[in-house]
Amino acid sequence: MGQGPERDKVQIRAEQVSNGQIRLDGAWMAGFHFNSGIMRLSAVYHRLLRVITNNHAKGQWVETLLKQVPYAWTPTEITNVHRKLTSRLKDAAMRSILKPLTRLKGFSR
Repeated sequence: MGQGPERDKVQIRAEQVSNGQIRLDGAWMAGFHFNSGIMRLSAVYHRLLRVITNNHAKGQWVETLLKQVPYAWTPTEITNVHRKLTSRLKDAAMRSILKPLTRLKGFSR
């Protein structure tokens, strides 16, 4: 008989927190909540632009939606936050793709 599906890492972490096996205080938790808040702000900003422009098609980026706003819109700090966040997420995604490749013989960046 084959093995069952692997347990979800989020479920495992939630069980560890509820059992008191993971510390719930300190800088890592502050960073976790800060990063979570930044990601939520970015997502709400994107959704807000979709509502304002009435453009609910999938794959519409913030930069495209900003051009479709029907009235004068001055990009604010949230635009900068969104740009930095998406840039860092793309960088992190590329690092996760490239890291296994660097182990291949003859691969160089």
